[in-house]
Amino acid sequence: MESRSPLKVVIIGAGIGGLMAACALRETGQDVDVYEQSQMANEKGAAIALQPNSTTLLRRYGFEPEKFGATTMENVSPKASPAQEMDADRVWFCSKMMMMDGASLDVMQEITDKVKEATLSEQRAQKCYFIHRVDLHSTLKKRATELGAVLHAGCEIKSVDEDANTITLADGTTVKADVIIGADGVHSRTRKVVFGESYQEHPSALSCFRFLIPTKSLREDPETRVFVEKPGSMMDLVGPDRRIILYPCSQGEYLNVLPIVPRQLAEAAGPKKENLLSAFSIFASPVQRMLEKTDEQSITMWPLFDMSALPIWAKNSVALLGDAAHPFTPFLAQGAASAMEDAVSLAVMLPLGTKTGQVPGRLQLYERCRKARVDRIQELSRVRGRDASGERGKPPTGNEIFSFAMYCKQHDEYVHSSKFLEAFDVPFIPAPPSPMSNP
Repeated sequence: MESRSPLKVVIIGAGIGGLMAACALRETGQDVDVYEQSQMANEKGAAIALQPNSTTLLRRYGFEPEKFGATTMENVSPKASPAQEMDADRVWFCSKMMMMDGASLDVMQEITDKVKEATLSEQRAQKCYFIHRVDLHSTLKKRATELGAVLHAGCEIKSVDEDANTITLADGTTVKADVIIGADGVHSRTRKVVFGESYQEHPSALSCFRFLIPTKSLREDPETRVFVEKPGSMMDLVGPDRRIILYPCSQGEYLNVLPIVPRQLAEAAGPKKENLLSAFSIFASPVQRMLEKTDEQSITMWPLFDMSALPIWAKNSVALLGDAAHPFTPFLAQGAASAMEDAVSLAVMLPLGTKTGQVPGRLQLYERCRKARVDRIQELSRVRGRDASGERGKPPTGNEIFSFAMYCKQHDEYVHSSKFLEAFDVPFIPAPPSPMSNP
């Protein structure tokens, strides 16, 4: 009987993409070690939106968003078709986001993702969720270790040698692997191994503040109640060259607030809260009142990074995933989703039984499978982020935004990668079902 020995996989970076890769590769039977520079003892972050293309993958590997604190985006209207009675097991699926003028709070557009009759199981598969990043990260970390992945915290990577297939830690320890995956984020050290200094991330014209506000304090104030009176709703408050994106998380306990401004405003000298209030002084009084409720200590400020599309993602037995390969602007909520898609695609391309000598070719297949989709989403996200100032080009119409969202959401990377692998006459060996998965 042919031996199906596991590959030794080293993952650099224990973010969402790295941990998802650890889970997916352990499910296939590969040996996985994850090296993370931080101590992973005090994870931070605000909320993220989980679109159907990411929740489909999470469920495939046994994760149910509702079980780790996700808030459902309200998107079901219980109304029957005019031509029929309402069936008990059917709903009308309708996902919306409100775009509102920041200065007046007048509704500019209600962008509807999709309207169709769907069974409850179909509707469930298309739900969007809002989740605290820490909750998702903790769930993935716990599951990765349960599956047998070994997490090494506090390990700074000094170098990666793609010829010898080794990584060297800051303490001088050298680790040899069959596969090295760079999931080390936008400032990736692994990327430099593949490209040197040729392709580097750069700050875009925009920066963002991030923080959470307890929904209770907003609900109790008549002036700010408008932002939380529709549980599960997402709002985009738009100004001429700035905006605020709002949505709930932690089962509705907090409102995630993402103000996006020209970079020079965010980086101005002075306290962050003072800069924040100044940047949105042109917005309506309820918006300013909401921002005043922010705790200065909870505000973080991040430049929004961008990068030209890389010509390749893999070299020999080293591959990149997530922000290391393709930083995204946040306007289509696809950063974490694409990192998870990368992770699952890698696991599909590297089933148990893959020979060490086959690894470079399989990593090239991974790149070919993923790159066109990711390059397109990068560009669509840039277009989605254009504002009324026109400085970065004409902003998209509601119909265009709808088409962008559908391209992102209506995708199952596990299925896509499996078919891609089979197209190259490579027998696909599915991973064993997860013990956490539903039958």
